[in-house]
Amino acid sequence: MPDTVTPRSDADLVPAEPIGAEAVEVEPSRLERLEKLRTIFLGGLLALALLAASYAAAAIVLPILLAFVLNLVFRPVLRLLLRVRLPQPLAALIIVLSLVLPPPCCCPDRSAAGSAGFPRLCRESSSG
Repeated sequence: MPDTVTPRSDADLVPAEPIGAEAVEVEPSRLERLEKLRTIFLGGLLALALLAASYAAAAIVLPILLAFVLNLVFRPVLRLLLRVRLPQPLAALIIVLSLVLPPPCCCPDRSAAGSAGFPRLCRESSSG
């Protein structure tokens, strides 16, 4: 049987929809509009709830976050103090005291830079 091509009929060339017919958008019903509006309001309520929860959790989350950041910052200092052969609790105490106590140059009139004189010194320097 030789290769033959079957002729196309005119029915194959007719489009499924008439030419010039455009898709008509259907107006959403009142119920569909109310469902969309409810979804928007629920999203807003969720956002408000997340803000309130983050505000309430700030007292717990912020100190933990600060502890992680301070751990990253002072880890090299701790390693340096451990390399000098200081025990780890003593090295950690030195780091904490260096954060809490002012350096002696801030209190030249006192022999020991105590934390009791530091707030007074800050008030004096800010007032005059």
